[in-house]
Amino acid sequence: MNKFNELLAAKSGVNIKKVNTIKGQINKLESNKFDKQIELSRICCSAEQWFKLAETKQHMKDAEIEMTMDKFGNETFGFKRSQWSLYRQVGNLLTEKEELLVTFIADREEKVANNETPNKSLKALKDWMINDGVEEVKEEAEEEAEAEEEAEAEKTNYIVSFAIKGEHFEDGKGVSIRIAESGSVEGDIEKLPSGLQKELAKLSSQIALKQPNAIVETKGKGWSKSESK
Repeated sequence: MNKFNELLAAKSGVNIKKVNTIKGQINKLESNKFDKQIELSRICCSAEQWFKLAETKQHMKDAEIEMTMDKFGNETFGFKRSQWSLYRQVGNLLTEKEELLVTFIADREEKVANNETPNKSLKALKDWMINDGVEEVKEEAEEEAEAEEEAEAEKTNYIVSFAIKGEHFEDGKGVSIRIAESGSVEGDIEKLPSGLQKELAKLSSQIALKQPNAIVETKGKGWSKSESK
């Protein structure tokens, strides 16, 4: 964990492990994907507010940490600039217009009941709240393009992934671990042997620093690390 993320964990109340879990769920789920996006937008809003505090700026200065808002979103949350901005905007709007989330969901459900295919995306919610509950009239092609753009932004690029079968754990449940290009680690790391946890932490730090010098491979029961120059 780099110095900034250590500061974030100690001072902000933002749980990066929870963030990574939610992001993994958003990538996998369909039925309650929107609910998870809302949950994540609230966390992003809290993170932004913490980042802007004078106290936070002083902590960073004392620790000799240089960090911008965009860099924060990319290196800590693994977000592209537009995606990071969208989540923060929605989170901030929810603090001001929470009631419009209820009307938005009701409107989407009514459309489904009428055999329509509503745009239930984070971008559509943002526009709904900005316009105080009045939906913008858009061409179908424009809506489809926005939906595709948002779906693409949600994708996380993973550069390391492996799984260990359940037969190697007392509870019989396997573990799947992934490391994103931002260095964030997803999966139930606590179930892994301490030595393996340390190796993953090292690799995660190397990736986060944009200076990876190791490639991790797992095959079957084994764990190996091969150095790449």
